[in-house]
Amino acid sequence: MIRSLDLSTTVFNLAYLAVIWAMAALMGWRYLHHSPAQRRVSRWLLYAVLMLGAGDLFHLVARALRTFTGVEGIAGVWGEQEISWVGLGLFATSFT
Repeated sequence: MIRSLDLSTTVFNLAYLAVIWAMAALMGWRYLHHSPAQRRVSRWLLYAVLMLGAGDLFHLVARALRTFTGVEGIAGVWGEQEISWVGLGLFATSFT
């Protein structure tokens, strides 16, 4: 059974991802219409938004899957420890 707090958090997280990726798409479209001088600056902002979206995608989608299926997916094993997708995503997000 899905708890209401988990459901509302998951809906918020998925809406957040949709907004981030919509912003990235809009920024990419506008980037194509900039002059070469403007592209030097806007390229880094576009990269930053893409990295933010990619980093958050890892752990937020894993959390959504855990909420809806109740299964904690195992991404791999490090030594004796099993690493979940949520943990791997949080690790990736710490860099982005």
